[in-house]
Amino acid sequence: YQIAQVREASGDNEAAIKAYQTVCKKFPKDGHAAQAHAHLQTKYKINVTLGGAAEE
Repeated sequence: YQIAQVREASGDNEAAIKAYQTVCKKFPKDGHAAQAHAHLQTKYKINVTLGGAAEE
């Protein structure tokens, strides 16, 4: 999540988006994934974040 923030701050939005999506996909139940998902929706208007908590 912090990597995505650093990439975004440096102006590399494409890398930031990929990093946020990676957080959503690899750690779907983590609080950072929820933040990443919300950020992708609000800032980049991306609704599909490749993640989401799956039922076990």
